[in-house]
Amino acid sequence: MRKLEFRSVRGGQPQTDESLRAIFARLDRDCGGFTRSIELDDLYDGLFEMGMTDISRADVESMFLVGNRNQQGRMTEQELRDLIKGEKHCG
Repeated sequence: MRKLEFRSVRGGQPQTDESLRAIFARLDRDCGGFTRSIELDDLYDGLFEMGMTDISRADVESMFLVGNRNQQGRMTEQELRDLIKGEKHCG
């Protein structure tokens, strides 16, 4: 599985909490309409719009499955943060 690599504009530094919130907000197509979460299509389309045009649908599906720990078909902001940071949490 390809790891998500989001870097801030300033010198390629790792993402801050503020920039992670901004990434989630950009991916959240219904603007928080459903408990502030994103679906697989939101993630795929958003990554493509952010310039990740070489990413395959299969890669995004794999990322989504790993990131969507509650397996409810929607990824929360915390799940996306953990996915980007490469962190794993139980529960």
